[in-house]
Amino acid sequence: MVRAFIRELANRRMTGLLAPREDASDLAQSVVLELMRDGAKLQFHGTAATKALAREILLRLVSDRVRAMRTQMRDSRREQRLPDGDDSQLAAPLAEAPAGANPAELAEVRELLAMAEQRLSLLSAREQEVMRRRAAGESHHDIAAGMGISAAYSQRLLSDARRKVRGA
Repeated sequence: MVRAFIRELANRRMTGLLAPREDASDLAQSVVLELMRDGAKLQFHGTAATKALAREILLRLVSDRVRAMRTQMRDSRREQRLPDGDDSQLAAPLAEAPAGANPAELAEVRELLAMAEQRLSLLSAREQEVMRRRAAGESHHDIAAGMGISAAYSQRLLSDARRKVRGA
């Protein structure tokens, strides 16, 4: 009864990143093995409690495996080939990195910054100015007075800028 519950739950949790790489029955088997291994230490409080424990174990296993896959993933389309013999571009970012920094996390942060810069370059000068002033805490009335536009137009520019940055 619990085994069928675990298998059904594993099938429902096998979506997105994990589904093409993992088999639900293997995941369910890992849960059963963990339950059996820890079963001697546990007290039986009924089928509902066992199902709840199995669900917790399954969710932890899925989370751990997805996290491991994400750290291993890389998108080859974003990789850039360096000119032959030019290793200075490789050494510079690593020299700036704090000791013990995770190279995968550093690469991800650099990619996000590059993407943000690229999206911000899509904005007009007025949209950039409104975003900069609004981020500094100015109200739309202050922005409008400083730029010589209406407050409604300031709001519209900010809205357009947000849409462009999100949807680029």
